[in-house]
Amino acid sequence: MAGWARIEYVPFAVQLLSISARRAGVTVALRLAALPIVAQYGVVPYVIRWYQRDLRCSRGVLVQELIEKIRAFNREREWGQYHSPKNLVMALAGEVGELIEHFQWLTEEQSRNLPAAKKAAVEEEIGDVTILLLNLADQLGVDIVAAAGHKLERNRVKYPVEKSRGRADKYTDLH
Repeated sequence: MAGWARIEYVPFAVQLLSISARRAGVTVALRLAALPIVAQYGVVPYVIRWYQRDLRCSRGVLVQELIEKIRAFNREREWGQYHSPKNLVMALAGEVGELIEHFQWLTEEQSRNLPAAKKAAVEEEIGDVTILLLNLADQLGVDIVAAAGHKLERNRVKYPVEKSRGRADKYTDLH
């Protein structure tokens, strides 16, 4: 986080500190527990440990809050018994197929300028895909935001700007 977030040390009595940072258009709010430790020489440094990471989407909903809502929804209906990773992946593939149907046979221009009714239908399918993907990640114990961040970093190496700018080639074909 060095270089894009500022951590302020707080008085001894404070047990929680928060910082916000913005990087690549994503706002990250960190809540960190401050554990004061008396070190040798009488210095009182703060040892900061990761407490909780809140990742907010554009409408301010926390990813973890959405996962909790999905868990509650499934628990109320006793659907956990059906939510094996295999079943969730199959359902996800089906929902992605339904999303694809809305774009099949459209021109590039049409796909960028959907009529209101079609956009509402696409939004429904994106919601289904998101719920299933979050549910799958939750079942597997995968931090979906961290996984996407790691993949983006790997893609930066595979697709260096100087070789891939303006090209749709696979990384193995970039010369």
